[in-house]
Amino acid sequence: MFRILVVEDNEELNRTICSYLNKNDFEAIPCLNASQALEKLYVGNCDLIISDIMMPGMDGFELAKKIRVHNENLPILFLTAKDDFASKQRCCSTTYFTEKKLHHENTPSLQQIAF
Repeated sequence: MFRILVVEDNEELNRTICSYLNKNDFEAIPCLNASQALEKLYVGNCDLIISDIMMPGMDGFELAKKIRVHNENLPILFLTAKDDFASKQRCCSTTYFTEKKLHHENTPSLQQIAF
């Protein structure tokens, strides 16, 4: 099964994303912060990471840097409220960047992002 690590500090949004993924035949692994995500990656693999950028403690950019040290090919999708150009430039180590206000018709599917 395709495993997706969901890193989002907003518990309700995290639950919603995980629920949607699980209902669509993905295995969603919820994490409420970047440290928890690193712990889960240490004990198991995943096929894709969906991460918020603005989180308490370690932010999504720092999480991506730490992941890239050990795995240059793991797709990372930033789902964030940030929409400024500087943030988009910092996302160069990720596979895809999208704002939380998604426009479904313009958003690629998870299969398009991960493959």
